[in-house]
Amino acid sequence: MFVHHALDLFPSESLANHIQNLLDKRDNNNLCTELVYFYCARRPDKEFVALQKYDNFTYCCVPLIALGQVGLHLDLYNLPDITEPNKSYCYLSNRNTPERVAIYDFLVKENLVHLGYVSFRDRQDDGTIHSQITIGSETFRNFDDPEYNDDYNHPPRSAQWYFPQQDFLFDFNAETFQGEKYPWLSEKGYKGFLWGKIVVSLGQQGMMHYLESLGFDIYRDIVDFTYDLQHESHVRQELFCKEIKRLATTKVLPDVMKRAYKNRQHFVELHARCNQILSAIDQDIDVELIRGF
Repeated sequence: MFVHHALDLFPSESLANHIQNLLDKRDNNNLCTELVYFYCARRPDKEFVALQKYDNFTYCCVPLIALGQVGLHLDLYNLPDITEPNKSYCYLSNRNTPERVAIYDFLVKENLVHLGYVSFRDRQDDGTIHSQITIGSETFRNFDDPEYNDDYNHPPRSAQWYFPQQDFLFDFNAETFQGEKYPWLSEKGYKGFLWGKIVVSLGQQGMMHYLESLGFDIYRDIVDFTYDLQHESHVRQELFCKEIKRLATTKVLPDVMKRAYKNRQHFVELHARCNQILSAIDQDIDVELIRGF
């Protein structure tokens, strides 16, 4: 039996080809010799959907294992204190999608950039200079941090679980995958809870509600999540922009420090649960036992 879990959120085509080679193995009686369980934090890409024609292959989507990577980079039991906000928000757009470009352009148009920490790079999501995305703005950054310089280099993986500045309240972000019919999160959707921020994330329909179902306080009394309920992505985007403008221009930032520490503690507890799952997978525990966590 071959058991694999992908801490990398984007399992590659080459890995799918490797697994297919395992699935095709036969003994002298033409019987399958390999049973493959593949665990990943996201739903299967087309390469892995194609593998599901094999009776000896099981793809297990376990979203929580996306948190497994954070323990490789941060000591969750020795984090600095949560910082009191001096700025309203942070918005980082280092690998651009059409949605991220539209949010940045909105912040500029509405004269909101000075209210937060903002980074924008003239690169599309695969890291190349934009070719398929119309980007009218040049690279912009209104803070100093060695991990977020003006040259396009992917920051170290650890940096993706940090913010370049900490003294802000609202974490405005847009997930990479907007059109999926199910919630799917990268570190962008999770990390704000770790650092005591109010997360306002644009993603798939219901993504913020999914985070709430995991036990996080999403501050419903402060944020209007009507945008998160919308089926059409362009409607979600429009309502999201209206809401971040309202939040960014809030004259008196709410005091949520106690709730912020509760969200941090919950993050740590979820990470411990994630490690339990990963440990069980490593020990070749049966699929039904994994589902019981």
